[in-house]
Amino acid sequence: MANEENLKHGKDSQFRSGEEAARNGQNGGIASGKSCRRKKAMKERLQEALECSVVNPKVKKMMQSVGMEDGRTNYDAVTASIVAGAIQGAPGYARLLMELIGETGEEKRADKADKRDAKRLRMQEEEFKQKHEGVTEDNDMVLQFIEGMKQKDDLPDAKTD
Repeated sequence: MANEENLKHGKDSQFRSGEEAARNGQNGGIASGKSCRRKKAMKERLQEALECSVVNPKVKKMMQSVGMEDGRTNYDAVTASIVAGAIQGAPGYARLLMELIGETGEEKRADKADKRDAKRLRMQEEEFKQKHEGVTEDNDMVLQFIEGMKQKDDLPDAKTD
């Protein structure tokens, strides 16, 4: 609900001066740079930690339980823990494992959608040819347009299912 305070006009409600806006932008850029450097440093440290050798005997035993006797690094330990969790039936681990190895099914769904689009385009092309059999000049223009759409979308020329 509006009140008189929200509707004030004047110098206080105006945009910042050019100098002040530039200064604020510069301060924001400096803060952003610090944040990016901090995140990069953390990522590098995590990378180093994953490359270290496994020292915990319980972790080594867990790795052996999933068949990773030759695993030496924390990378291997993380991989083994994901596999162990999936084997034990934890849905979160199973989902993560499938996503990491690229077996989510999204690729197949996208491929099917591309095939459906190509099939729909071929059907429209055939329908157009049948409707306008006698007219050649317009036919050629539309067929060129359809060909261009196929190339633009890079649709596969899939067989009809």
